[in-house]
Amino acid sequence: MPEPTRISATDLRVKLAILLARIALSGDRFIIYKNNSPIAMLVPPDMAHADTLGELSAKQKRKFLRRLEQAL
Repeated sequence: MPEPTRISATDLRVKLAILLARIALSGDRFIIYKNNSPIAMLVPPDMAHADTLGELSAKQKRKFLRRLEQAL
């Protein structure tokens, strides 16, 4: 198991503030992965039509299958 990354509370606060500002001001969306699987998505609060993780997983699966078909 790899050694965990260390970060100070101050650095974490700054990084989270920047991330949340990008979401709120720019409308950026961030997907959080664990073991190559999407587990959460950060979206602006006013984004009513954001994809759910299930929809996101289905889209990724369809994209993978299309690429596989093209390769064959």
